[in-house]
Amino acid sequence: TGFIVNRVARPFYGEALKMLQEQVADANTIDTIMQATGFRMGPFRLMDLIGIDINLAVSKTVYAAMYNDPRYRPSLIQEEMVAANMLGKKTSLGFYAYDSTTAKPPQIEFAEEKNAAKIVSISRDCGQLHELANLIKNNEAIICTEHDKGACLQVNECAILMTNGQTCEQRLAEIAEKNICQVDLCLDYTQSEIIHLTFDANCPATIQEHIIGLMQLLGKKVLITEDLPALIAMRTVCLLINEAADAIENGVCHENDVDLAMQKGVNYPIGLITWANKIGINHVVTVLDNLQLWFGDDRYRASAWLRKRIDYNNR
Repeated sequence: TGFIVNRVARPFYGEALKMLQEQVADANTIDTIMQATGFRMGPFRLMDLIGIDINLAVSKTVYAAMYNDPRYRPSLIQEEMVAANMLGKKTSLGFYAYDSTTAKPPQIEFAEEKNAAKIVSISRDCGQLHELANLIKNNEAIICTEHDKGACLQVNECAILMTNGQTCEQRLAEIAEKNICQVDLCLDYTQSEIIHLTFDANCPATIQEHIIGLMQLLGKKVLITEDLPALIAMRTVCLLINEAADAIENGVCHENDVDLAMQKGVNYPIGLITWANKIGINHVVTVLDNLQLWFGDDRYRASAWLRKRIDYNNR
């Protein structure tokens, strides 16, 4: 179990560090989104708890054992922090400060309260955002209409879609609507108190406000980031799923083994293969392919195990 966990969990830390280096978001924002997704603790809080030196040592061991595969490359951020003795809670300083006399709880900038859209068009086949669609349908303050084709949710001419690994700007070329809002992954949109959104650059401020207000009306705190491929949670979870799939493909473990190891070994909220089936194997592979196109980095190559399970009739 230890080998399964140490190998499969690498993207939870590695991709968080890569996103921090890319200045996608700060450590606290990434942690907050990952907790909202369903994880018990965000990657940076967890690294501070484990010890950044220990986490780095494991990363180096896995990297060497996997013949320097770029997917497991250790982070320069961790190297620099270990050199500076910023090891996390045990030195009172890591990604967070733990000295009670000086440390202040980091603040998250959620969207200010906005007026909600009064009318939302909902597809009869809502697919991956069906939980959000049901929340909207059950809210008496919202008038719902139905449409047969197109986006799961729509406010005016703005489609609301789960992220597929493309930026909003890339995705606009493939849909009929004038604007697009992409939603980050959640294990359960009904239970999560936070939702992460992004909009295309030309989306009018009034429409953005109406969609933000809509989510707030559903009881959600809203986090807005710049237009990113796969956002934060979807990017991380798809890489975790891909790593689990590769472990299965290479004969390291079976599907049930990796799901059990990740739930019992590192307290994941759901097994990764079970999560892949919930998202949809086709969608996971699409996200990975789009990330590889965007970054040109082999770390995002989709596992053959996932590709063999694509339903090409529904892609």
